[in-house]
Amino acid sequence: ILVREKVRILIVDGSPNDREPEKAGSFFLGHALLPVPEEFKLQYHVKPTIVKAADASPGQLNDKEVCILVNAPLGGPGSVPADFLLRLGEFVKEGHGLLITSGPNVQREVYNRVLGPTGSGLLPIEIGDSFAAPADKLIFPDPNTIDEKSFLARFKLSANDPFLQLRDAFVLKGTSVIEPKAEELKNSGRVLMRYNDGRPALVGKQVGDGEVLLLTTAVDKDWGFFATNLTFQPFIHGSITHLIERSATGLNKVAGETLRFTPKDLNKSFELTRPDGTKSRLGKAQGGASEQLALTVTDTGKAGIYTITEEGALTGTRFAVAPDLRESETMDPLPDQQIDELLGFKPEHLSSGAEATAKAESVRNRNEWTVTFLLILLLFSVGETAWAWFCGKAW
Repeated sequence: ILVREKVRILIVDGSPNDREPEKAGSFFLGHALLPVPEEFKLQYHVKPTIVKAADASPGQLNDKEVCILVNAPLGGPGSVPADFLLRLGEFVKEGHGLLITSGPNVQREVYNRVLGPTGSGLLPIEIGDSFAAPADKLIFPDPNTIDEKSFLARFKLSANDPFLQLRDAFVLKGTSVIEPKAEELKNSGRVLMRYNDGRPALVGKQVGDGEVLLLTTAVDKDWGFFATNLTFQPFIHGSITHLIERSATGLNKVAGETLRFTPKDLNKSFELTRPDGTKSRLGKAQGGASEQLALTVTDTGKAGIYTITEEGALTGTRFAVAPDLRESETMDPLPDQQIDELLGFKPEHLSSGAEATAKAESVRNRNEWTVTFLLILLLFSVGETAWAWFCGKAW
């Protein structure tokens, strides 16, 4: 279980506004992540870092748990750099979270090509063109459409039901998505919530050990009123909590699965300590700033704690490897003779059941001195009493 002193989040803002910060794409998001007075922000457990899309760099992901792309352009002037997007794919697969919000900079062709199946594979679902709500019909996220197996269900099923306020979060514009056919669902994301007109509002997809969420509307006032709704803050914090829970997935494995570790410092050598205490050298991970290779451990047949540390260091990253319970499904019991040889003596072999209980009592009485000792003690007490009576008798 990962315990964090701070939750560090990188926000990549595709529509910044230095002159009027309240009009920036990340304005409401930043306030939702830090819902405390100014004097308490340094002590708050969430630490967001906001950068312009063009200024995003791979190194900024090194100490982060979650990345949020806010109306971020992926092509043209002011777009997110290609090396950052390359590192972002590895970042998510390592077990981190990514939240993508929509906006006018989310272009269908570019996003599907860069983040779709032919690109990094981060996009939960293929996106279509943007849409506008009709003048005669209000569009809002419908709490009745929340997937009961998603993280949003905790809000829907709570006693206070805070997500009922979603009906007031009217959406003016959004990004349509192309829902896959039944045979394509396996490789596609899952719709976690829809608008009242049936369009997907939130889509999620597991990528590697991490997860990606796609919000099909913007988090500013130009595309609607979701960001100013009372449910926006619990939605954001619930999403962040859900995404960081994925971080521990890569550290909990089943015997036989490959351990994958991406070091922050590529110039240092690492070693592996196995559950039995034996150590082996893993060496260095080679790669540049935009291509960070991982160290892998495939010999994990023994359950226990595996630790990857820098050479000479006392502490490192620990992986919990549990036994594969499927191995016991076809495991035949050892013959009694082999069990005797492993134990070094000949025990009594009993099969479970009602008869075993009676037989176990019989074996216990035969092999232990308790009953015999109590019987001797009883006879001695009776004899002592008789002798005292005889000696005290008046002749």
